[in-house]
Amino acid sequence: MKPKLILFFLFLSTFSYSQSFDLKEAEHYKNLAPKYELWLQQTGIDEYLKIDGTDTDGGKLSLYLVFKFAGNDSARVAWDTLKTQFVSKHNFSLEEQLYRSMISIMRVNPNFANLQIYSIDKNGETGCFYRGIYYNAEQKKVEWEEENCMASMPKNIDLGADELKGADLLKFVNKNNTIVDHAAMQKLVYAKIVAFAKIEFENKISKPSDFYHDKTQKSILYFEVKNLRAEVFENETNSFISESINWFSDITGFSETKSDWRTIEELHFYIRYINSSDNKSFTIEIDIKGHYGSGFHDIMQWKQMYDMEKDFDPELLDYQSKFANKVYELIIPEE
Repeated sequence: MKPKLILFFLFLSTFSYSQSFDLKEAEHYKNLAPKYELWLQQTGIDEYLKIDGTDTDGGKLSLYLVFKFAGNDSARVAWDTLKTQFVSKHNFSLEEQLYRSMISIMRVNPNFANLQIYSIDKNGETGCFYRGIYYNAEQKKVEWEEENCMASMPKNIDLGADELKGADLLKFVNKNNTIVDHAAMQKLVYAKIVAFAKIEFENKISKPSDFYHDKTQKSILYFEVKNLRAEVFENETNSFISESINWFSDITGFSETKSDWRTIEELHFYIRYINSSDNKSFTIEIDIKGHYGSGFHDIMQWKQMYDMEKDFDPELLDYQSKFANKVYELIIPEE
């Protein structure tokens, strides 16, 4: 059976459930969880989500789903991708389908059930992404509560075909200033940005592997840069103690004792090419997520990274704007 047919069948069969909830059946519902896991596999949703358990606290059945990879940023992007894919094929929400499929498979009255989805951060703790899905008996519809991580808004660069310069870009624009091949234009724009980023960061990282470009992504350009210093926190200087150690290392020749206690930064770049409906322009959407950790802890092997959005969103927004300006100048260079 094709996934879409499975979805439709489950959507229609949500009303054949038990009209009561018995806490003694907790083990029964727990044993049904693998069937829901199988449904996730059949629909392809298991690429993003997996079951993290069930419980019957408070006289209700709760089914927990967690993202299959750590990181609040990754969860947010994965959820947006999953929702986009789902909505393009169905006329109801992803939240509603996840919930109704749970009701159908576990044969539980919706008045006694909820579905909770959350992220895990890079330290293994419950993250800031959350969806709590339940049935509103008064309104007779599925509803959900949501919590989203504090996050920088993407920076958009709007570019008209008539603004473009350079033979490599203009070969995809006709005499009417219409872009004739968005796929080729996207590929070229992504290649330009990656080449620029490699040069931009090559002298700011300690080893080439600190720059990673995920070439498996086609619709979105993704790359990450690790072990940066004074990038977002551009005015940060090394501590007096660390500088003293470095001074001692220089005069004694013990270079292995040199240290840098400035904040370690890790940046994740999500860049999307969006073509216009009239093919007269396109938008480059730039979304940068960041993590930070203590340079001293890194030296002491106590490394722990935190989301910049929680504590340094203004700084990250400012950095994102500056990077977007560099991308604009890359595509539309000043004469």
